Amino acid sequence: MDIQYSTDMIDYLYEDGDRDYVLFGQIISIVSYDREDHPFNKTDKQILIDSINLTKYLVSTGDFNIGKTIKTSDNNFSYIILNMDDFIKQVEQEFKKSGVKGEIHYVFWLKKLNKNKRTLDIPDSIRNLFV
Repeated sequence: MDIQYSTDMIDYLYEDGDRDYVLFGQIISIVSYDREDHPFNKTDKQILIDSINLTKYLVSTGDFNIGKTIKTSDNNFSYIILNMDDFIKQVEQEFKKSGVKGEIHYVFWLKKLNKNKRTLDIPDSIRNLFV
């Protein structure tokens, strides 16, 4: 396990969250590839599970909420906040349609609630997602 890589990736999500929404595709990518962009040996289903577990962890810190972008009838976009159960259900439905590629990358997002805050202790269960 590359402890520094997992720390760097969590820090990246916190830093990126200070600037903008974190797209679910970013979560998918960081649990899919190592520091040199070599793919981890994971199935698409395992990538989905690991992405959801990382999302659960980030939300559990109280530093992020989760949601979905929807297109409105007047062709604008609206951002709706989801609870974890609805988020997981909708992510899994999208996964069934297009796997870990496609709309799942940009429709779902995390929004950081506490700017400039960093997580202090990353549990091993989360560090193990980066292998």
